[in-house]
Amino acid sequence: MRVTLKSILLAMASLVVLIFLSACTGKSEDAPKFPYPKAPLAISQPVQKAQYLVEHYWDKYISAAESGQIEGSQIDSAEWAGVFKNYFALLSGLYSEGREELCNREIRRAVGSADSLYLKGSKSLLLKIVHYSELFLYDPNSPLLNEELYIPVVEELLASQSLEEESKGTFRFQMEQLLVNRKGAKAADIKYKYCVGGDPWHLREGSLYGIEADYTIIFFNNPDCPACAQMLKELSQAPLVQRMVEEGSLALLALYVDQDLDSWRANLKDYPKEWIYARDDSQSINAGRIYILRAIPSLYLLDKEKRVLLKDAPRAQVVLEWLFSITAKR
Repeated sequence: MRVTLKSILLAMASLVVLIFLSACTGKSEDAPKFPYPKAPLAISQPVQKAQYLVEHYWDKYISAAESGQIEGSQIDSAEWAGVFKNYFALLSGLYSEGREELCNREIRRAVGSADSLYLKGSKSLLLKIVHYSELFLYDPNSPLLNEELYIPVVEELLASQSLEEESKGTFRFQMEQLLVNRKGAKAADIKYKYCVGGDPWHLREGSLYGIEADYTIIFFNNPDCPACAQMLKELSQAPLVQRMVEEGSLALLALYVDQDLDSWRANLKDYPKEWIYARDDSQSINAGRIYILRAIPSLYLLDKEKRVLLKDAPRAQVVLEWLFSITAKR
C-alpha cells in the first residue's frame, strides 16, 4: 500500500492526541516519550504541514537533550523505530512532491545537529540516525527505500567530527555504490542476449543503448524468485504498461543475471512476447562492475536518452505511479 502524506499526517496527529490525553489523565506509561512537533492549526495543506513538521521534527528533542531533560535511553527501540519511520515517511512524501532541496537541507541539518549533540555528550540521536537511516532508506527491502535521501545522510556522516575515521569505512563503501547509475545520470550500457520469436534457443545480441523507446524499464529478475513472479504479474497485467509497450513508447527489458540457463529458458513462457527476454551472458552485472544489485527483483526506469529516472525501485507500484504521472502530462 502506498504511503501518502495524508496517512502520515493522520498518524502524527494521533500521536499528538495520545500525548495530550496522557497529560490530562496522568497516565503517562503509554504516552510517547519522544516530543513530537505539532503543526499550527492555520496550516492545513498537507504539503505545507509536512514541511513544517520536517523542519521542526527534532527541535524539542534537541532542546531537551541539550538541557539534560531527556536521554535517548528513555525512549525504547520500538518507539525510536516509529520516530524515524514517521520522519523518513514525511521526507519521502515531500520528495515525491518535488521538494528535493528541502529534504536534502533538512536531512543535513538533522545529522549536523545530532553530531553537535554527540560532541556535547548526548550520543543517542546520532547513533540512531546511523542505524535507522540505513534501515529505512538504504535497505533494499524497505518500502521507504530512497537512495537520494540516504546520500546526504552518508555525506554528513563522512564529514562528522564525532565518528572515528576507522568507523567511516562502511559509509565510504556505501557512497561508492550509491553513485553507480545514480538518479539523473545516464545508465551504464548493458550487453545481453535475448530470445527471438519466443524460441529460448534462438538468441541474438542486443544492448540497452540499442533499445529505441521513450522509456525503458529494466526488470532484473530470477526465475526461482517468488517476489520476481509477483512483480512480473503486476507489470504484465498493468493496462498502462500494456498500452505503452504496444504503442512503442515503453520497452521492457527482463534481464536474468544468474547462470541457471535451464530455468531461464523454461520461464520464457511466463513473459509477454512483446518484452525483451534476455540474460547477462558475460555475467558483468553479477560481478558488480556496471550495476549494483543488492536485492532481486530490482527495477530501473530510464528515459529516451537512458538517463535514470528511478533506480532500484522496491515495488512495481512505484514505477507505475511514475508512468501515470508521465502520461498525465502528455
